[in-house]
Amino acid sequence: MKLSQLVLGLSIVSLSSIAAAQGTTLELGESLTAGQYLTTPAGDRAGCAFKATMDATGYFELKNGNASVWKRPTTAPVAGSKLTLHTSGRLVLVSPAGVETNLTTTSNRGVTQLVLQNNGNLVLIDSANTPIWTSGTVNTTCNVGAQGAQGPQGLQGIQGLAGAKASIVTRTLAPGEVVSSGSCSTGGVEYQTFFDVNANGAYDGASENPWTSNIVCNGAQGATGLSSTIIKTPIQPGAGSVCPAGGIEISVNIGGVSQGDPTQICNGIKGEQGIQGVAGAKGDTGAKGDTGAAGANGAQAVAQLINLPAGENDLCPAGGKLLRTWTDVIADQVGGI
Repeated sequence: MKLSQLVLGLSIVSLSSIAAAQGTTLELGESLTAGQYLTTPAGDRAGCAFKATMDATGYFELKNGNASVWKRPTTAPVAGSKLTLHTSGRLVLVSPAGVETNLTTTSNRGVTQLVLQNNGNLVLIDSANTPIWTSGTVNTTCNVGAQGAQGPQGLQGIQGLAGAKASIVTRTLAPGEVVSSGSCSTGGVEYQTFFDVNANGAYDGASENPWTSNIVCNGAQGATGLSSTIIKTPIQPGAGSVCPAGGIEISVNIGGVSQGDPTQICNGIKGEQGIQGVAGAKGDTGAKGDTGAAGANGAQAVAQLINLPAGENDLCPAGGKLLRTWTDVIADQVGGI
C-alpha cells in the first residue's frame, strides 16, 4: 500500500510538470524543468509568438520569436535548475542541490497562478485574477481584442483633503550666527522649506517634513576705494589765452594722481553788432485828449503919457513928453519905476 501510494505520488508530480509545458499557466506548486516552457498562440498579429522556457543552463527566459524579452537570473545561473511556483506564492529557481533563488517577493499574498498573457507579460495573479506581480514586458501591439462596449460611468468620488501648502520662511542671520545648515561670518539670510500642514507659517516638527535649511551669506566688505577730486581753475581772458573770453579748466585727480589732460571750457566770444533793422510802419494818430482847465487872467498892460516942461529934467531940456508902459500886475495903475 505504501509503495503504490509512493508511485502514485510520483505520477502526480510528473503529470503536473508535463501539464505545465506548452500551456499558458503555471499553477501553485507546479514546476518547469529543463526544456519545458509556457507559450501563447501567435494570435492574429504577426510578431507576437511568446515563449517562456526553462533552459538546461539554468536560465528562465521569455522570448518573442527569437528575440529575448526577459531573462532570469541576471548572473550566475545553475545548470539543471527548475522554475517552481512555490506554495507560498513565490516564483523561485531551484538548483539540483535544492538551493532556492527568489525571482519575486510575493509570499503569502494569495498568488494562485503564473500566467503568460497574449501581450507577452508574465503575471502572478490571485484567485480573483488580480495581478500581484508582473514582469513588465507588455507588448501593446500584440493580441489586442476588439473594443468592448463602454461601461456605465462610475459614481464621483468624494473630494480629497486639501494638500499641505509648501512654505518658505526666511530670516536674517547675524554675523557669526550658527544654524543647522552653517553660519555666515558676514551675516546673511536663512531660508527654511517645509509642508505647512496646519497653515501657521512655522515649522512644527516631523509632521511637516521634509524640512530643509539653507543659507545665503553676505559678501565680504570690499577694500576702500580711492578718493577722487575734480579741480576747477578759472581761465583769464586775453589775446594770448586758450580762451580769449575766459573760461574754466577742469582736471580730475584720483588717489593723488592726475587722470589725463585737463579739459578747458571757454566762454563764448561776444558777437558782432547786428545790422539795423528796417524802420517799422508809422502808427495810427492817437485819440484827441480832453480840453485843459481855463488859465488865470493875465495882468493888464498900462500906457501913460506925461508932459515934460522945459528945463525940468535932463531927458528933455527943452521940454517934451514921456511915454511910460508897464504890466499892471497888481492892478493899481501906478508905474513901479
